[in-house]
Amino acid sequence: MHNNLSTLLLAVAVTGAIFTGCKSVVDDFGGEGQLRGRLLYADPYAGNGALLPLANRSVKLAASPSDQLNFKYSAQTDKDGYFQFENLPARSYDVFFSDTVEGRPTVATKTGLLPTDQPFILQAAYDSLAQNGLFVTVRDSRGGALGGTRVCVFNNATLARADTCAGSSFQLTTDAVGRAVAYGLPAGKYYLLSKATLGGTRVRAFDSVTVTARGVARRTLSLRSAPSRRNGFELLVLDQRDTPLANSTVCVFNSTVLARADTCAGSIQQLVTNTDGLASAYNITPRRYYFRVRGTFGRLKLRGYDSLDVPAASVPAPLRIRLR
Repeated sequence: MHNNLSTLLLAVAVTGAIFTGCKSVVDDFGGEGQLRGRLLYADPYAGNGALLPLANRSVKLAASPSDQLNFKYSAQTDKDGYFQFENLPARSYDVFFSDTVEGRPTVATKTGLLPTDQPFILQAAYDSLAQNGLFVTVRDSRGGALGGTRVCVFNNATLARADTCAGSSFQLTTDAVGRAVAYGLPAGKYYLLSKATLGGTRVRAFDSVTVTARGVARRTLSLRSAPSRRNGFELLVLDQRDTPLANSTVCVFNSTVLARADTCAGSIQQLVTNTDGLASAYNITPRRYYFRVRGTFGRLKLRGYDSLDVPAASVPAPLRIRLR
């Protein structure tokens, strides 16, 4: 008798739990409202920018505000990207989408929606928090797009400055409207070199960009004609750990006596290194030049000295000057 009573009580408890759960669903979807929408997507880095429907994708509904993890209901888009939620009570909802599109994580969110007969657009976009990349646009000097143009990407400034794609980490080619993109790159600093011939004139552009672990870094390269480099010098200023030093002062001398004086007095030219620690001069008198360099690292004041023979018809490999 005792066992029969225990079994009966357990059955009642389980049945009550089941009905309680069902009652929650009825409360959530026992209304008369609806939400109708269309899921669209446009690749921000390729294509013509047209919004295209995403078919056979799961769109989720949650009570607003939501954490997008505990959703109430999901609906499948049709071949034209349309979806619909029905029997909704009059309250605020969030609608969201998260999936891979063309191999890349893509998301869309609409918050604070009230049931209505008016359809809405749920526009999906590249999820910049899920991956990283580099997006490059190449233009001519007037801003026109340059399609089919090669962009050489380096992780070494010295190789990039050599004005050739030899030693590049990888290469990109722009599409018809001058765009090129790469995804899933190691975080770090990259150097971009692009060259072309327009109307018989050689044009080029050089720039650097830092790619972080998440997000897409953007750069626009404007190709312009560069003066011919008959000869010259290029300097790379480094600290003791071979880190490039920006904003270092380079005093250029044609006299070793003046250069040894540890002052810029009597120098024929003064240069400042760029963000990559580089300084240069071209089409100059061939001879030996002496360089007195001053820079800072934190609170430390650093000094360096070196010399270089500049030929009449070439540019030597960059001279590395380490400051101490």
